[in-house]
Amino acid sequence: MEIVTFSPEAESDRDLNASLSLDIIAIHGLNGNQLNTWTEPKSKNLWLRDFLPKDLQASRVMAFGYNATAAFDHSVAGIRDHARSLLGALLEKRDKSFEAKRPLVFIGHSLGGLVIKQALVIAEQEIPYKQIYNSTLGVIFFGTPHQGSSIANYATTITHNLLILANKPNAELLESLRTGSPVLKQLNDDWKTHHERRPYEIVSFYETRTMKGLRGLIVEKTSALLTPPSEVPTYEEQIPVGATHRDMCRFATPNDKTYKAVVQKIKRIQQGCEVKATHEFYVVPHSASLHFTGRNDIREQLNDSLLSYRTSKSQQRFVLYGLGGSGKTQVSLKFAEDNRESFWGIFWIDASSEETAKEGFANLARACKQEESVESVKAWLSRKKHWLLILDNVDNPDLDVSAFFPSQERGAILITTRNPDLRSYGTGTGNASSHCVDKLCLEDAVALLLKTAAIKDLQGENVRKVAERIVNDLGGLALAIIQAGAVIRQGICSLDEFCDLYPKQKREVLESGRSISSIEFYQYSVFTTWEISIKKIEEISDEYARLGLELLRIFSFMHFDGIRKDIFKSAIENSLSATDVPGFKGSLLARLMPEKWDGLLWGKAMKLLLAFSLITTSHSGLISMHPLVHLWSRERMSVSERSDTWKTTMATLSMLVTDFPADEDQRKRHLLLPHIDSLLEHDNRQYVASVPDDLGEEYRAVLKFHLAYGEGWQFQKALRIVQAHLKSKESILNPKDECYTSLRYLVGLDLHCLHRFRASIETLEPLIKELPESSHYSLVLPTVATLGGCYNCLKEYRTSLNLCKEVMERFGDCFKNEVPEILSIYLVMGGALSGLKRPKEALTWSTKAVLGFQKLYGMAHSRTSAAMGYLARNYQALNDIEKACDWQEKCVKTMRECLGTNHPTTIVQEDLLMYYAAQRSRNVLSRKKVLGRRKAYLDQLSKQVGDKHFRTLVCQARLAQDYLFCASFKKAMLMQEICVETMIQEFGEDDERTAEVIAQLATTKRWIKIRKVLYWWLPDGLLK
Repeated sequence: MEIVTFSPEAESDRDLNASLSLDIIAIHGLNGNQLNTWTEPKSKNLWLRDFLPKDLQASRVMAFGYNATAAFDHSVAGIRDHARSLLGALLEKRDKSFEAKRPLVFIGHSLGGLVIKQALVIAEQEIPYKQIYNSTLGVIFFGTPHQGSSIANYATTITHNLLILANKPNAELLESLRTGSPVLKQLNDDWKTHHERRPYEIVSFYETRTMKGLRGLIVEKTSALLTPPSEVPTYEEQIPVGATHRDMCRFATPNDKTYKAVVQKIKRIQQGCEVKATHEFYVVPHSASLHFTGRNDIREQLNDSLLSYRTSKSQQRFVLYGLGGSGKTQVSLKFAEDNRESFWGIFWIDASSEETAKEGFANLARACKQEESVESVKAWLSRKKHWLLILDNVDNPDLDVSAFFPSQERGAILITTRNPDLRSYGTGTGNASSHCVDKLCLEDAVALLLKTAAIKDLQGENVRKVAERIVNDLGGLALAIIQAGAVIRQGICSLDEFCDLYPKQKREVLESGRSISSIEFYQYSVFTTWEISIKKIEEISDEYARLGLELLRIFSFMHFDGIRKDIFKSAIENSLSATDVPGFKGSLLARLMPEKWDGLLWGKAMKLLLAFSLITTSHSGLISMHPLVHLWSRERMSVSERSDTWKTTMATLSMLVTDFPADEDQRKRHLLLPHIDSLLEHDNRQYVASVPDDLGEEYRAVLKFHLAYGEGWQFQKALRIVQAHLKSKESILNPKDECYTSLRYLVGLDLHCLHRFRASIETLEPLIKELPESSHYSLVLPTVATLGGCYNCLKEYRTSLNLCKEVMERFGDCFKNEVPEILSIYLVMGGALSGLKRPKEALTWSTKAVLGFQKLYGMAHSRTSAAMGYLARNYQALNDIEKACDWQEKCVKTMRECLGTNHPTTIVQEDLLMYYAAQRSRNVLSRKKVLGRRKAYLDQLSKQVGDKHFRTLVCQARLAQDYLFCASFKKAMLMQEICVETMIQEFGEDDERTAEVIAQLATTKRWIKIRKVLYWWLPDGLLK
């Protein structure tokens, strides 16, 4: 069992072999061999050898031989054995990397076609043969008996007519070739499933002449074709041949009609895989460094792995892993730029956290005019071909990166990470799916240093010796070498001087006693290199140098990516009209720009930091820092420097964040969340003195950060920041101080948003009683609205209504103006009256609230939209489902426009709309249509706010009710059991919401018992 190569003759010539663009392999049939099956007996012409290499000059033409006289010993095991032999021989023949990726076309005669089908089914399922499956472009069948033969014994007939009785196979075992044979049926079923996942180009030639002595064809047309007669062939080209079964694949001349058709079909199959992708999208926010050098081994490996997506039958994924600063991102950027025209689209996502990944997908969606959600973008890409998705900085071990993979097995994905465990996501085997980006080889490291240092004498022996010494001291780490080159390029020191300066600076760092993380020597060498840059910047006396260093310190407390100039510009501009921000006005940034924003000064500071490669900027002007630079910039500061910088960063972000209700302001606040997260992550109260310089400024910052978290449904974070601030001020503030009472109110508000209503009441009831009579309505009314909302949620409607009436009497004059706080009271009253079965009165108050919000903000505002949702609930309580649906549709439409389709508030409102729609159409068919959407919303909510959030649990409970309505009792019960278990953990068994779901579960179990009684005679498996 071996492969014979007909062309090229000089197969051992590596350069010639590497230039070939296609492999063709022919497999003979029963009682045939590599030569006779394809040789015309009179002319002795073997077309695979004598004709095909001339017509397809860039192809390697081969034939596989096997012992076909015992092909069906042990029935289908014979086919499998020969299929495995074929796969093994092909692997051995295609052992070089350029051969393994070469496109492949199979040609099979008779039984050989069945061997090909079995081989490809195995190749898809078993990793060692995956490269063959991925490379296969098409199959050409000559008289393959897919459905067996209508002649009573096909194999016996052939052996008789070919006069090879001496080698006659066991006729009894060949019964499997009869029409309707279970053996062939199984192979056909496996092939159908296999081929549907990734259709090949198929050409089927079928015989039209009978052999002498026979009444019928050896393989009838219906058996030689894969497409059933009743169906239109969509992936199979069907071609009749005016020859017998034996002679249909033998050609005397290259002018033979069938031979010319074979050549034409092979060319068409090959051209189909070589069609260039039309380049449409390049959503990559960064550019590869102009000084990029080397990494040819990794780039070649990326080309082999990711550019094979055209011929691959599965999604191609490659993982670059290694130490931060080793150059993973730069290699990815270089690959994207070099292969820009090879892909229909290239897309870049910062996957350093779930939040930045979602924001990246949102940016991608906006650039490509798609719906702004991860799932929508994934679904869009799943329908496209020829794309590359780069997931950069996937360093968080808790992040499930596979959640960002588009489905449908299309396209290519490149992942960069510090975590070597992510190698498991690569496709292929061994080094074919991942690469450790380590230190540069000596030659590349020296070339990179000399290039970034702008040294002209690249070949000088002394220059190269000094350069080798430097790169060895730097551990060969790309980022460190770039930094060193920047120091030399700026004229700070010469190449020789650097060798003296570096050890001195290293000692200074060690003696300073500052904390430097010992990730490895590489990080240490980078830190030392960056210290040299800082010292040289400190020697510059100009203001832009001082500003540059200050900005670097501030950046280190923000998120390392997506830093916007507008943050600082808006902070300066907003501070000009503010009189109560001494903390920010005392910062170096504000003191250097006392009267207006100075774009020139900012530009010079940025240029300086860029010159030393301490930051990078994107095409759109976004500022980024390498995570190691980000860490080092913070770690190198003394404790007092960190404290001052933390306060400055807090004040800067606070100056940008407004508390205006406009949706545009809300979107700006959302953009700051990664930076607020980073700032608070590095707080732990260690940088804030026990008595702050300005209590009010810090308090206002907390309020603004709290607002941003709340709008993003990050209520737990909102609660933590308020509780921490409240605790730190207990010993300073008077309990009746407005700041202190406001913080207590926010705690109650967050508990309410977390659906911990009883805890919220326990916080707010004492607060209401303790508030002085002179308290302003702007504090009292929100507290009452939140407290009343808690009562409503716990069905204590009378208490809620009385509370609202009391506050209306107290602030009667204010209610004439209908400020937002008063409109919120109207909504609470509407909810209370609805719960008290007074829906018409409830409708009146809810309508007033909608009209009031519309007057204040207009129809296209999220607060107006939320009020519409309350109004829809009132109509639902009146059993006016049509109007409930109408108002809820308006609510959802406005939410989508204001907050986007992926915002949790929008998802919750859409879920409510489905709930009302289900009430409007109470039939199984309409409810079944809802199931898919409800599942999608549940999945979105789980990802946005977590599995344990109350709104997620409500959606889960409603989905269970949908299953129950559709008689899928067991699915309903399973979902309800999970829901009950979670609610007991989160809210307790005595909670009314938990009790409601427990009651629903009990109902489902009763229906299951009733069904078992009624349908006792059916097996359990038939009862859903």
